[in-house]
Amino acid sequence: MPIDFIFFSLIFVGLNILLDFISVKFHDLPGIDFLFFAPWYAGVIYSPGKALMLGMIILVIHASMRLKIAHFILVSFPGPILAAYLGNILGYGGFWLSLLVYYAVSSIIVLAMRGLGAKYVTFMAINLIMNVTLFFLVPFVI
Repeated sequence: MPIDFIFFSLIFVGLNILLDFISVKFHDLPGIDFLFFAPWYAGVIYSPGKALMLGMIILVIHASMRLKIAHFILVSFPGPILAAYLGNILGYGGFWLSLLVYYAVSSIIVLAMRGLGAKYVTFMAINLIMNVTLFFLVPFVI
């Protein structure tokens, strides 16, 4: 495993743990996670296999830290899988299409679980702001 991928993964896993801790401890903020961005960006930079591995690690850690909504998080596994592959196939320029597909799949899953409502709309809004901010910010940092 290349050291740069390990470092890349540790950054996103660590940040996800920190954001989960802050969100759970101080105020429940839905949509603050790296379930889309980390696997998508890893797919752009690395291989889909590495991106998928990172996405599944973040998925499990995120669910274990957010036990109240863990069932929603765990069944959302198709989202990070698609993000990893779309990042690899479409590249950096495919961000918007990848994000749209991710939200469509997530919405179908939430609808099937009868979880569509105000909390999900809040999740989508916060998550959209976070992912778009990361899209413009991360290339200058990493």
